[in-house]
This record gives sequence, structure tokens and C-alpha cells, in this order.
Amino acid sequence: MSLQSYSRAQRRLLTSRSMHFIAAGLRRKGSAGFLIASLTFVFLNVIVPEHVCSADDAKFTGLRNKEHGFHLLVPKEWVPKENLRGYSLVLFNSKAHEDGFRETICIGAFKTPNPSLEQNHQMNLRSMKKRYRDLKILKQVNTKIDGMEAKELVYSYNMNKLSAKDMLVFTIKEKMVYFIRSTALSDDYEKYQDIFRTVVTSLHIEDVVDMHAMTSYRLQRAEKHDETIKAYKETIEVAEKEFGKDHKRVAKCIDNLMRFCKSIGNFPEVEKSAKQMIRIHEKNHGPEHQYVAYAYNSLATAYRGQKRYAEAITACEKALQIDKKAFGESHPYVALDMNNLAEMHRELRQYEEAEPLYQRALHIQEKKYGKVHYDISVTLNNLGELYKDQRLFQKAEPYYQRSLEIKKTVLRENHPSLARTTANLAELYREQGLYKKAEHLYVKSLRINEENFGKEHPQIATSLGDLALLYKYDKQYEKAEVYYNRAFNMMKNMYRDDHPDVSNLLHNIGAMYSGQKQLRKAEPYFLEALQIAEKCYGKNDRHVARNLKTLADLYYTLGEIDKAEEYHKRMRAILLKE
Repeated sequence: MSLQSYSRAQRRLLTSRSMHFIAAGLRRKGSAGFLIASLTFVFLNVIVPEHVCSADDAKFTGLRNKEHGFHLLVPKEWVPKENLRGYSLVLFNSKAHEDGFRETICIGAFKTPNPSLEQNHQMNLRSMKKRYRDLKILKQVNTKIDGMEAKELVYSYNMNKLSAKDMLVFTIKEKMVYFIRSTALSDDYEKYQDIFRTVVTSLHIEDVVDMHAMTSYRLQRAEKHDETIKAYKETIEVAEKEFGKDHKRVAKCIDNLMRFCKSIGNFPEVEKSAKQMIRIHEKNHGPEHQYVAYAYNSLATAYRGQKRYAEAITACEKALQIDKKAFGESHPYVALDMNNLAEMHRELRQYEEAEPLYQRALHIQEKKYGKVHYDISVTLNNLGELYKDQRLFQKAEPYYQRSLEIKKTVLRENHPSLARTTANLAELYREQGLYKKAEHLYVKSLRINEENFGKEHPQIATSLGDLALLYKYDKQYEKAEVYYNRAFNMMKNMYRDDHPDVSNLLHNIGAMYSGQKQLRKAEPYFLEALQIAEKCYGKNDRHVARNLKTLADLYYTLGEIDKAEEYHKRMRAILLKE
């Protein structure tokens, strides 16, 4: 889009030295104000789209300046032009007036020799009064941008028989001026004020910690998992040096590491991070703050991922206790805590404890949100899991179906959460022997995960393992072997050797060979699965008992009675303790 596309008045606005910061420097050579003639201007290098910002309002998107390290939200429908007539970025309203005028938002950054906010403000005012004889200052206040002191100026003036109104907001950090200037016709200013305000309040000027965090983010997107973890840990170290070990910024950096590790199934690292966050939040906010409850829920997730359900229940109960005290018995946060606690009881097959928690959570959510909300879909999915685990298939199916219907309404078409519930419904059909229906849904779940995570990710490995298990049940052993091998090779690249999912997959591969009467081929898989399970859960866990039973059955079939009885004895000892 060329400058000729805009009205004569607007071209004058953009091409003249009416950007007061520039004008001040050119006319007041040697001044101690905003700019002097020798100043070097530095402009934004805005990359579109680099979605580092987020907004509830879908009308905005994030832009980031890589060179100088700041980002902000901009209206999606407006047209961006970079480095236009001295501005780093100009955003034009896509809808022009009859005379061609368009509302604009101009953004820039430049060096200043004078770090005084007030002196720069006064110099800018003097420059504007010389520039506009008809200038009217409507508002000048102290404000804040990104937690820093800033100046806000609202003023009107005439340009080519049009009355315009501007809002100018600027701040100074480390001898850099960051400013946003928004322009509309005076009669329309109020209409666009919310947009102007959103852009201004979203501005975040990055520091050294942010720069390190962006490195972690880029590595994460490149799926370089080990390098990503290392980069996140370096960011934490930088934050600790910059702000101290107990600062909220350190907690945020730890949270970033924890979320990433959760996404790749590195639960020991999640556990470590959650415990650090609990300590920091308790010190900063006290032991009964919602941030502490969040950290306890994350700790519960870490324990659950390591199959340490008793510890997970304790962490969930702590989070529930804190949120009840903070928000009351019927708050949505309390419903989420109940959901988490019910999940732990379900994993331990404590169905009588789990069901009332799920139902209570569902009641709170439906009372708060009505019948259609994402949180409700999660609870419905979990109720489906509860009834499926008890082989109450007819009772489980409508919960899964209703969960999927809600998710299709409130989420985008290929959202990862749709893949999870689709796979759960597929498992329900598989357990009923409805293999064709199950296969269709498992393939759909795999496709959604690949669209979201690429070809190599823990979720992809899980989907491949699901399909392999289905083909094993359906006695399509060649297909099953192909999918198991793909899943196993992927897990070897992503997980450490003693990960619970690796143990489970090895057990399933062994079961596939056992089902084909290839018992000697199955044996090493069962033995390795047992070895990993003992590392993950300890030697007296029920997951270990499952592996012991499988080996006992294998050796009985092979006629190796002494080995079989040894494994059977160990299995009974574990089960008698439960």
C-alpha cells in the first residue's frame, strides 16, 4: 500500500515533522530535551506474526520487536506499514473515511541523552505548541507502561480543515524512549479509544530475562528438548541474579520450565519445579494464596505422571483446601481441584471416592457456566473414564459424546483436547470389541495430534501406541508391530530410559508377541518392562505386580515352573499389602 492511498491530510500528517519528538530535535539543536540533531534513531524490526502476546479479544494479535526486545498487541484488521516516514511502525485502520482519512497508531523507539521523563515531556510540549497554533491540550497525566513511569498526553489540532485528536504515551528505559501515538478524527476519538488503550497497556519492554526466555521459546518450537530445558534453566539463573531467588519473575521462569517439561512428560523435572514454586509463592504471598494452590496442583500432576498416586492425592487435597478458603465452596477453581483429586482416586480404582467429586465439580460448573463450557467438557470426559474403568460402557458413552460435542463448539477444529477425548471414546469401543469404530477414531486422534505437535512428540507416541494396541486386539499383528516400533523409537529419542510410558509400551510389545505364541521373543520385553517399572514405582507397587504376573504366566507356559513361582510369589506379596 503506497502513501498515495491515504488522504491529503493524512499524508501531511505522516510526511511532515509533526512527530513532535523528531521535530523537537531538528529545531532545537543542542537542547537537553527529547532529541538533538545528532541523535541516532533506532526503529522497530517487527516480525509478523510472532505471537508472544496474547489477548482474550480475538481482534488483536501480538507483534514483537526482536532487535530492541519489546512486544505489544495490535488490532488484527488494521494494516501495518514498517519504517514509514520516520516511524518504526504505522498501523492504519483498514476502513477509510469518505475523504480517505484513516485512524492511525504510530509506534517508535529511539535513544535519548536525557533520561528525565519530566524534562522530555516539557520539551515535547514546547515543540508541539510551536508546531500547532490551534493546539488544545485536553489531558496530561502521569501513568505507567509495563510497570514503569510514563506520560500520557491527549490533545487536538486542525489539519487541512479536519479536527484531529491524538493520544501520545511514552516512557524511558535505559536511555531509550518508547512511544505510541494514536490518531483519530475528534468526533470519532471515543469510538477508537478502547483500541488505542489496549495497544498502549499491552506494551512490554523486555529485559535480559525476557531475552533468555525467547531463546528457550525458539528452541522449544524447534523441538530441541534437551537444549530447551538447558535454556530455561539458564533463564532461571539469570532471573535469580537479576531479581533474587525468591522474586516473582523467578517463579514465572520456573513455571515456564515446568509447563514445557509437563508437555514432554519429564515429570521428575515438573516435580522439582513445582516444589520451588511452592516455596517462592508461600514466601511472597503466604501459604493460603491461589498461586500456592496452583503450584500444588502442578506437583500433583508430577506425582501422577510418575504413578505416585498417594502423594498426588495429598497435593490435590492441599490445593483444594487452599482454594476453598480463598474462593468459597462453589468457585470454578474449587471444581477444577475436585476434578484433579477425583482423577487421582480413579487412578487408584477408588471409584466410590472419585464419583461424588466429579459430580460435585460438574454441578458447580453447570451452575456457573450453563451447559456449554470447556471446563464442563473436561469433567464429562473424566466421568466417561470413570465409568469405562468400571466397564460400565453404556453409562460412559454419553459422557464422552457430550464432552466431544461441547469441545467442537468451544474449541478450534483440530484442538489437542479433541484428540484426547476422541481417543478415550475409541478405547471404549475397543474394549467392547468394536474395532472398526475404534480404528476410525484412533486415526482421527492421531491426525489431530500430528497437526498440533508435528511427527515426533509424546502425544504422537501415545497415539501410535493406541493404534498398535488396537491392532494387537484385532489380531492384525503385522500392523501392530509397525506402530509399536514407531512408538518405541520415538519414545527412546524423547524419554529417559526409566520413564513409565516406556515400561508400559514394552509390556504391550511383549504381549503382542505372546499373543502370537512367540514367547521367547516376548520374554526380553517383559523383563525390561519390569526393570523400568521397579525404577519408576518401587518394587512394591501394583504396576510392578502386573509385570510380575505377566512373567509368571509366561514361564508357566514355557514350563519353567521355578521361575514362574518366584514371580508369582512376589506378585502376591505386593497385592496382599494393598
